[in-house]
Amino acid sequence: FAGRLVAADGIAHDRLGSQVALHQPWLAAGAYDHDDPFWSAGATYVWKLDNLWEFHAKLEASDMQPGDWFGYSVDIQGDFMVIGAPHRGHPETGTYRSGAAYAFELTDDQWLEVGVLGPVDAVEAGERAEFGWVTEIHGTTAVVGAWLADTDAGGVDAGAAAVYEIPTNGEDADSPADE
Repeated sequence: FAGRLVAADGIAHDRLGSQVALHQPWLAAGAYDHDDPFWSAGATYVWKLDNLWEFHAKLEASDMQPGDWFGYSVDIQGDFMVIGAPHRGHPETGTYRSGAAYAFELTDDQWLEVGVLGPVDAVEAGERAEFGWVTEIHGTTAVVGAWLADTDAGGVDAGAAAVYEIPTNGEDADSPADE
């Protein structure tokens, strides 16, 4: 047993550790039900290994809303992290639980949000599609799952996944191909 990591501001029902990702020296743990500043907005806590695991950052979505579940999924690779918020309402349509994923880049030892990956035409998530239910990253390529997405090809709750190139240095995210 090498240690126990907890959130200094954690409270009952935050569900820290419901999703974890490790790419040394970094460890991230989602707390999707974290209630600060809004109920179930969520957070992701990051530790860095330097002989011991030291708390490094608490990450939250820049546009957080109540009930987003930010931190429900998380993955790290190298200098990039992708965090899912599957209950996020669509920012333009307000569609209930369409979901989103957030890309972060490690810059000068700080994890900075560099883009929001959201449902697009290739994966029209629709209501309660829960885009961001799962996230995976390899290099600068991220895959975001929407397990309840309605699709023209498969119908209601057929599910879908979208592949993105993570934006770096202020670029926009490359959205999924229609292929």
